[in-house]
Parts: sequence; C-alpha cells; structure tokens
Amino acid sequence: MSGIGMVLNTAKQAIAAQQVSINVTGHNIANVNTEGYSRQMTIHGNLDPVQIGPYLLGTGVSVDDITRVADALLETRLNDQRTALSGYEEADRYMRILEGLFSENSETSLSSQISAFWNSWHDLSNVPDGASERVAVYDTAARMADQFEWLNENMRQMENDLTQEIDAGISRINILSEQIAALNLDIISVSITSKPNDQLDKRDELIGELSELIDVKTFELPNGGLTVTTETGSLLVYNGDAYQLEQKSDRIIAVDPNGNGVDMTDRLTGGKLGGWLKMRDEVVPKYRNDLDAVAREFIWAVNETHSQGVGLDYFTNPMTSTYHTDDSGMLSTLAFGDRIDYTGDFKMWVKDTGTAPATYSDITVDMDVSSVTVDNYGGAVAPPGSFQYRLTVTTPGTVGPTGTDPVISWEKFNPDGTTTGTTGAVTVTDVDTLSATVDGLDFDVSAGDLYAGNTFRINTDAAGAVDNLDVSIASGIANSAGDTYQFKINTQGTVGTDTIRIDWNNSIEADTILLEPGATPITIEVDGMILSFDGGTVFDGDEFSISTDSQGNGTVNPSSDWHWTLSSFADAFNSAADIAAGGVPGSGYVQASINADRELVLTPLAGYQYAFSDDEVQDAGVAAALGFNTFFDGYDASSIKVNDVLTENNFIAAARIDADSGDYGVGDNSNAIAIADLQYENRSVTQWRYERGSDTTSSIISGTIEEYYQSMIGGMGVEAESIARNLTFSEVMMGQLTEQRDSISGVNLDEEMINLMKFQHAFTAAAKIISIADEMLQTLLSVK
Repeated sequence: MSGIGMVLNTAKQAIAAQQVSINVTGHNIANVNTEGYSRQMTIHGNLDPVQIGPYLLGTGVSVDDITRVADALLETRLNDQRTALSGYEEADRYMRILEGLFSENSETSLSSQISAFWNSWHDLSNVPDGASERVAVYDTAARMADQFEWLNENMRQMENDLTQEIDAGISRINILSEQIAALNLDIISVSITSKPNDQLDKRDELIGELSELIDVKTFELPNGGLTVTTETGSLLVYNGDAYQLEQKSDRIIAVDPNGNGVDMTDRLTGGKLGGWLKMRDEVVPKYRNDLDAVAREFIWAVNETHSQGVGLDYFTNPMTSTYHTDDSGMLSTLAFGDRIDYTGDFKMWVKDTGTAPATYSDITVDMDVSSVTVDNYGGAVAPPGSFQYRLTVTTPGTVGPTGTDPVISWEKFNPDGTTTGTTGAVTVTDVDTLSATVDGLDFDVSAGDLYAGNTFRINTDAAGAVDNLDVSIASGIANSAGDTYQFKINTQGTVGTDTIRIDWNNSIEADTILLEPGATPITIEVDGMILSFDGGTVFDGDEFSISTDSQGNGTVNPSSDWHWTLSSFADAFNSAADIAAGGVPGSGYVQASINADRELVLTPLAGYQYAFSDDEVQDAGVAAALGFNTFFDGYDASSIKVNDVLTENNFIAAARIDADSGDYGVGDNSNAIAIADLQYENRSVTQWRYERGSDTTSSIISGTIEEYYQSMIGGMGVEAESIARNLTFSEVMMGQLTEQRDSISGVNLDEEMINLMKFQHAFTAAAKIISIADEMLQTLLSVK
C-alpha cells in the first residue's frame, strides 16, 4: 500500500507543479503586449527521495521558485541610454523650433530685412530728396526692427516655455519618486514570503520613466528595497522615503531629509531635464545675446553715422536725448557711453532765420579728457568730516609757464548726496604746478591742458583727509571682452572697517559683491577678474567702471580720475553756445538742460534752428551716445525701433553740412552713401559662449554686421546638426539594447506555446499515473 501511496503522491505533486507552470505560462501569454513586463519562469526541483528497502525512491517534483527573466546590467544600460535619448529628443525638438524662428529661406527673414534696409539707403543716395525713397527707408527699417523684436520675444518665450517644461518634469519626478517608495514598501513586505515579480516589473517601469526625465542610479538593498539617486548622488528614494526636487529662481534644488537644499542644476546633463536645461541655459541665451550683439552694433553703426548728417530741414523744436545716464550722471553710463571717442569733438550748427539771408554759427565742445594730474593732497578740511568734492573745469586752459589760467569750480556734498551749499572756484596760474586750496584741502596740479567740462571727485574721511577708493585689478581677465563693467556703491563706509555692498553689471548680467571688515587689501573675484580694494571712504551712489579690451584685459576708471558727466557736458555746451553768440552768459542760441529722467534737453531760442556735425569735424559720437539726430532708439534686439522724430521723414539725414558755410544742399547724398557703405565695413562684435556650471564668456570677432549674423546662423545649424547626429546614434543604441532586452525578458508566443504543450503533456501524464495507480489499488482491494 505504501508503494501505491507514494505513486499517488508523486503524481499529485507532478500535477500541482505542472498546473503552476501552466498558470505562469498563461500569465506570460496574457502580458505579451504589456509594456515593461518581464516573462516569468517556473523553477522545478525534485523532492528528497525516501529509503524503501535497499532502494532510494524519488518522491516527485516541487515548484522551487517563480522568477523573472531579467538582466539587471542590461536594464541599467537601457535606462542610461533612455536618459541620453530623451535628452537629445527634447533638445532636438526645441532646436527645430529655434531654427524655424529664423527661417532663413523666407523673404521675411532677418537677413532679408537687413538687405532691404541697406538697399533702401542705396536708393535714397540716388535720389536724396525723394519722398518715396525716404518712406522706403523708414518702412524697411521699421520692418527690420520689428523682426529683431519678434525674434527676441519668441526666444524669451522659448525660455519661459522651457522653464514650465522643467516645472512639469520636476513635478512628475516627485510623483514617480513617491510611487517607487510606495512600491518599495510593498516589495519589502511581500519578499518575506514570496517573490513579488509583478511589483518588481512595475518598479522597473517607474525607474525607466524616471530615467527619461533625469539621469539616475539605483542600488538594491538586502531587504528588497531600492535606493534611487541622481547621477551626482542626490537622494530621490530610500526604501519607503521619497525626497523632493524644487525649482527656485531657475535653479533645480534637491531637498535633503533635513530640509536643506542642494543646487544640482549645472550637474544635470541627461534626460528631458538635461535637454531642457541645455536649451534654456546654454543654447537659447547664446543666440538671444548674439542677436542682441547684432542689434546693438547695428544701432550704433547707423546712429553714429546718421547723427553726423542733416535732413531736408534744420531742427526747430526742443529735442530730448533718447538715452539717459544713471544716478551718477557719468557719460560712461549711457547705453553707448563706452563708444564715445574723447579725442574728438561735439559740434552743432545754428541757423539764424531772423536775418536775410540766414546766417550760420557753430557750437563746438572739445571732448578731450585732461591728462593733468591732481595729487599731493595735504592739510585738513575745515570743518573735518566725510564729504565729497566735485571739481569741474569751467574755463579751459593750460597749466604751465605759458598757461592761460584755467578755472576749476568745486561743490561740496554730504555722504547722502545732498549738497552742503558750499561752493568755490580756484584759478590755475602760470606756473609749472599749482598748490591750491579747496575748502582747506591742499593739492597740486601738474602742467598740461585742462578741458572745459572735465570733472573728478574727491572723498574725505572723518578726519578730513583725502580718502578716495583705491581699487585695482590684481590678476585675471574679464569673461566679457570689449565690455564695460559698472560698479555702484550701495552702502557707505570705509573699506576694511565697514561692510560695503557694491552692485555691478555689464552688458548681459548683474550681481553684488560684499566687502567685509578685515585687513586690506580685500580681494574679490568679479567675472574672472580679481579686484583688490586697498582702502578708501565711499558714499552711497559712488561709482567706478572697468573697461575691457578685445582680450578681456581690464582698465579701472575711478570717479577720482578726470571724466565727463551729463551736467558738466551741459555746462560746457552752454559755455560754448554763449561764446558763439558773442560771449554774454546765457545768450547762447541753443540752451542745454537736464530733466528729471537724467536726459539732456536742447532748446533753441525763437528764430534759431540747429543741426549736428559737418563734413570735416572729427566727431566724438556724443550726439549718437546721447540719442540726438539718431536713426534708431533702443540698445538691443528687444528695444530697437525707428526714432519717432523720423516719422517726419524730412529729418532722415542723407546730407552733411558744409564745414565752411554751415549750409547744405538737398541734393547732397554724402551721408546716405556713408550709411549704405556701413554694410561693407568691418566692425568688432561680441560673441557669447554659455556653458552650465561655468561663467558666461565672450570674445571679440571682426567682420561686417551681416557676416557676424551669418556666422551666428551657421553656428546654429552646426549645433542643430550635432544634436540631430547624437539623437540618431542614441536611437540606434536604444533600438539595439531594447532588442537585446526583449530577446531575454520579452514574451515569445512560440516559445510559450511550446511550454504550454510541454506542461499540458506533463499534466496529462501525471493524471495517467494517478489513473493507473487507482487501477492498481482497486485490483489489490479486489483480491480476497
């Protein structure tokens, strides 16, 4: 009986094992189209034999395990490739949008609009007094300016769209992290008694989706849980805990368990986040700033030349400059203040219509900057205290044995910028050097020329001694070549003693530095330059600048050196206007004043008209920098537009004034030709380079404006091709890895049908064993 019982038990075990295998096979077949499903396999094992007499007889089969068929290393490689592919897909998608904006094959492209603009000036040069030609110049310029603005606006919108994409991506990452953490708990619980194959597949699927968004690493724990980190080690999931990502001020922050944030923006290179970040923080800003560089150079080139010409009429109404200075009033803070050539002149012609025939006179301001040094300060201020003295040359002349007694006027200010009401003037006599006194402060002036309108500032400390800011470039070169860095003091105090805040900006970015109390010199890094602050007393609103050359080498321009301000220029202009009118103060035919917006206003007296420059003057570019008689307003692609004055197109300056007579001919085309020829002129233009994790840098390249623009478009094409090439390679690699994964883990219906028949036959055979054993048992029972 025991022998038959063993046979029955063995058959029973076999039926149970084959039934489980059939169930597993059916589960595989049912999930043949399920994304992320890994086929499962039943692992059979023979049961321990038993001793029957001299023999060891087997007792059948058991199901030892139901396991997933998966290659963990291959899954990791697949996720890594999925990360790379999704990043290139997003970069390629937005790169196509960016290229579509410029649409260089279209008649409305910017290059077509630029060509139309130059052609309109050629047409005007053929008929300089032609009404239709002037309308064409205005209309083509307006369309070109609109195209600049449209491109800039759409690129900014792209940046906003990318930021929203990143926000949505971060939200999805946080949801996936929470789902993975929840699955971890389920898997840990189930793993105690059995193998959670389907839960493992689901977790792998979530990891796969997560890897499409961000580059991740995974580590399986002994309890079956999974740790998920970013490629750079920031924790996303640990067992049942999920950690969050946030986007703050365009930075991606990983929040640790203690609530502390870690900035990981610049270390994210793969996944959709990496693709979006590359486009938002590298590609789009580069081409937006390159476009700004094209617009800026275009504006200045045309404005500089246009400001030296004259239209069909002299100006009769007051004119307000289109550009303004900052609070310091320094001309260097104008939008194009760095383009002023101080070796040249500002010249205006005035037409007296009250005479017959009309008479002409000129107003000329020498824009030179004095090389005379003012130093060897001594004595004490009376009374002692921290003050600022602003000294301005009001009467030009030469210091020296044959000098002409120049006059320097001065005014005293409190630290908050309000005037003390104390003023004075000192005359420089005919000596090699002058030892003079300003409010009790002694100083020496070296021999040389002093030019009207030149100004400088002196700060004193609490004891009344001169204590100007002492700043220099200790080492390094600026990241932005051919640029001007403006520095503004926002917290008064003494370097080394007080905490002093200094705001700075250049043409593309702005930041703040802090000088903390401590031993001097205090060194601070600013955009690649190491600045050394050796001492000095500073007041709110004090400024200095650093100008950089084409290699990024900087030159410090302190306010304690000779410079020009809007106020000093207005005074110098009015003085020159008075001289042109006969020398009586206040008699100038055109008067300059400054409005509340720090703009210069030119107002002619009744009966007088005015125009700018002539065909011989070495123009300093002051009119263009201020925005007088200019063709364009604005300073970049977002602000460029045609000057409102030119809606009366008779003010389009096709001619130039004759330097001998002050008059001009309406058939003169010299200025129109000069503007048309700008398209062939090589210019120095800034080109930008953006790389996440590194400072933005620039370099100066030489070429025509159109060559620079075509170089920019060419660079965009190279970038697009590089991304497309990487995308194609990633698609091929992804296809190969997916194929490998499917060959291992995927469900093959042919194989499953073979398994199904195999298990079915085994089940039938086991059932047959039971049937035979039953017959044997019945036979034995029937024996009497």
